[in-house]
Amino acid sequence: MKIKWHLTKSEQGADSANVERLKFAGLAIGAEHAPSSEAPLLRIEQSEYSFVYAGTEAGMALAIHVRLTALKSGIIIRDYEITIVGCGANIDLVESSMGSLRYKALGWLDLEREDVLNHHIFNGRSLPIDRTLDGILVAQSLEPLPSQFRPGMPVSAKIRFLDQFGNVFTSEVLLGLERRKQSLVRPEKWPILAGTSYRHSSPAQDQGLTGENSKLMGRIASANRKEGPAKRSHV
Repeated sequence: MKIKWHLTKSEQGADSANVERLKFAGLAIGAEHAPSSEAPLLRIEQSEYSFVYAGTEAGMALAIHVRLTALKSGIIIRDYEITIVGCGANIDLVESSMGSLRYKALGWLDLEREDVLNHHIFNGRSLPIDRTLDGILVAQSLEPLPSQFRPGMPVSAKIRFLDQFGNVFTSEVLLGLERRKQSLVRPEKWPILAGTSYRHSSPAQDQGLTGENSKLMGRIASANRKEGPAKRSHV
């Protein structure tokens, strides 16, 4: 699937420079902007203070407060990517355990299901346009947060959602950081204490996924390498 971008390279450079100037001026830029001639499809905003709880040895649990507003009917979110700027860890959204009314992540997060957005976004249905989804994205990683990230410092993260048409919606969020002391002997043996993530793979699959299970986010990476920035919404 080819993701198109309607700006020339020079226009893209000018647009990026404008965004950087706005950020420098202190304006909150939640996502990269689509061309002004295009109406936004999905607005993603950070709604409240958010946190990343990171172990002193390894592991992270994230509680990201966001507000999603679909501005067009028929948007179905097919995939996602959550990254922390300056950290290459794989971060996955968490599923609640079967029949559970709570979301848990690595023993550091324990949230009621009604406060969490995970199951409202990834349910195979279109996002509602008659109401705003306001809640918490619960995510986790078994990988460490680098030691240069210190308690109390703001941590910048990016959220990317991919819809069924290949549109990419991006938002930047700021997280507060808390370190949790731990003693790990064999971190590779850690169980996922908080249920499973939305992404499942076997060791063989980790070596090289194929077919539908290869993840749609590969299209984002491919588009970024070959086609330049993907089409994004205003946020």
